[in-house]
Formats: sequence, C-alpha cells, structure tokens
Amino acid sequence: MVDVFKVAEVLVENAKENYGKDVGIIAYYGSYAIGEASETSDLDMFYIPDEGKTVPLYSSFIFQELPFEFWPVSWEYAEKIASGKQSYAVAPSLIANAKVLYARSEEDLKKFNALQKRIEELQKPENKRAMMKEAEEVYKVIPFYFEKLALSIKENDVTSIKTAALEFIDTSVDCLALMNQTYFNRVWWANDEKLQSFKIKPEKLLESIRTISTSENFHEIEETALRLKEEIRELLLAEQKRLGEREPFQEVFKGYYPGVFEYTNKVRSACNKKNEIAMFAAATKLQNEMSLMLSSSYDETDDSSLRIYKEYRKTYDDLELPDVASHLHRGDFDIVSEKIQALDERAMKLMKGNAVAINQFEELEDLRVYINEASNE
Repeated sequence: MVDVFKVAEVLVENAKENYGKDVGIIAYYGSYAIGEASETSDLDMFYIPDEGKTVPLYSSFIFQELPFEFWPVSWEYAEKIASGKQSYAVAPSLIANAKVLYARSEEDLKKFNALQKRIEELQKPENKRAMMKEAEEVYKVIPFYFEKLALSIKENDVTSIKTAALEFIDTSVDCLALMNQTYFNRVWWANDEKLQSFKIKPEKLLESIRTISTSENFHEIEETALRLKEEIRELLLAEQKRLGEREPFQEVFKGYYPGVFEYTNKVRSACNKKNEIAMFAAATKLQNEMSLMLSSSYDETDDSSLRIYKEYRKTYDDLELPDVASHLHRGDFDIVSEKIQALDERAMKLMKGNAVAINQFEELEDLRVYINEASNE
C-alpha cells in the first residue's frame, strides 16, 4: 500500500521551501481525513495562499497507481464554503473535515479553525432561517437547469440530456442539503443513506433521482424532473411558513408612505401621458411591494420571492385595498387613475390607524423638527 503521507511530505516541503512566506495553510481532505481510506483511495490536498498572491504550486499526478491533486483554495472561496454559499451538498466537507499539514502561523491556523467552526455553527437550530435563505437562492437556479434539461430532451440528444440531468440533480441536492442543514462527506451519488436520512425531502427523492439519471424514456425524465422541482418549492415554502415570525406593522411600514406617494404620482403621470408600459410597471411594483409587506406583518409568512402574488395577497385583499393591477389593460387609464387614488388614500389611512407617521409636511419648520429628530434616533 502506498504511503500517501510520504508523498504529502514532498509537496509540503517544496511549498515551504519555495513559497513558505505566501502560503498560510496546507491541508488534506476526503477519505483519509474522515478515516475511511482504502488501498485504492487517493489523497486530495489543497493550499491557501495569501489573498491576491499567485502561488504556482498546483500539481496533479499519478504515483504508483494512485492519483494525487494539490490545488489552491483562496481565503475568499473558503469563506463562501463556510458560509453555505458554495455547493453546500459537498463543498463544506473540504473545510470541515480537513486535517492541517502545515500552518504558517498561529494566526493562519486560528483563521482556518474559525471557518471549520462556522460550518459547525450553521448546522445548529438557531441558524435554520439563514440556511433557508441560502436554500431559496439555490432553488432559483433549479428552474434554469430544468429548462436546459427540457431543451436537451426536445433536441433528442442523449449526451445533452445526461449532462443537463446531472446539473439539475446536483442543484436540487444542494438545495435540500441546505434545508436540512447537513452536507455529504463524499459525493452525494456515493451515499444513498445520506439522501434517505434527510428529514425534509420529497417522498420519493431517491426514486426520482434514479429515474432522471437512468431512464430511457425522455418524457418520463422530464415529467419526473418537473415534479421534483415543484415538490422542492413546496417544501421550501412550507418551511418558511413554519419559521415565519410576524413583524410589527410599525417597523415594516416605518417611513414607507412617501414611497407610496411617489409611486402613485408615477402612475398618475403615466396615465396622463397615456404611457401604458410606465403605468403597468409603477402600479404593479407598488401593489406587489405593499402586499408582501402586509403579508410579513399580518401572516407571519416570509416574503419569499418564490411565491406568486396569489400566495401572499390575502391581507391586501382583506384590508380592501384596490386591486389596481387587475385593471392594467390597454387603454384603461381613467379607471387606473381612480384605483391608484383610492390606494393612496387607503394606504394613508391604514398607516395613520397603525400609528405610523406619514412624514408629510407643509411648513419648513415642521420639516426641520422632523429631520432633527430623525438624525438623533
């Protein structure tokens, strides 16, 4: 059996001799780091150079029938991994399980240990909301990969389908790993048990992955991927609702009425100029924004960008605020002007009724008092 650490010594000594002043950390990860190495296991190593330094130590080779790789990881990239912002399903194991072979200083070692600690902290219940936010960001990419898969199927190109399928599954597993606040010590496809252990997952996750990966029926692949995409979205929304906290109306809408006034004026101006596109954009933006804010204040629901308007309009409708957007048809300038005026009046009344200052002044002295008070808060 090859003594992989003898090889590692050669790499470390070379790095110290030629770039010792520019390299903060040298470490290894993978099967040797987690104590699962076999006779055929390779040794993966990385080094972290000082930010902005080009340190040409990268090497990839085969020694006595075993592959080795020694590659650079920037501090910036390591920070992204430790913050759950980089391929969360697998990437954290690179840092979390790493064993340090060389640290230039105690400061470098402390910095690296802090990254490992951050990965550990992200798995704690108090960081669930932060991880859900990251999961939402990853989910936004899943429809993109689904479209690549659907286009590949349309083109009837098998290799394109397989490539797009892997991208789709990779991103889906990343999203689910974030939702479950856990990561894989090895690539996900080598660990069915880990996939099955997810508490938050589609009921037939492994079966869906197997179909998308191996089916010869392209229609079945597309239908399964579509269903998986929709199931992950539903899981995300359900978790966000479960974690939701009602935000005080006064905090949500503090200083907001001038924005309402600004956009109602934009809509009026667009109507006067018969500018249909400007009318559409300004009215839709205002109504959508108000609906999201009301939902977060009344419904204890996260203002997730994954939701469509129908899923967060309830409070807006219950308060009988005008549905301006439903009248944004070509040429409906008079009725939109009427509806936006009503929205302005009711928004002002709603804020006053909830003790939110509307910050509207006629006298300069009143404005001066407001500005002084605001600057001293």
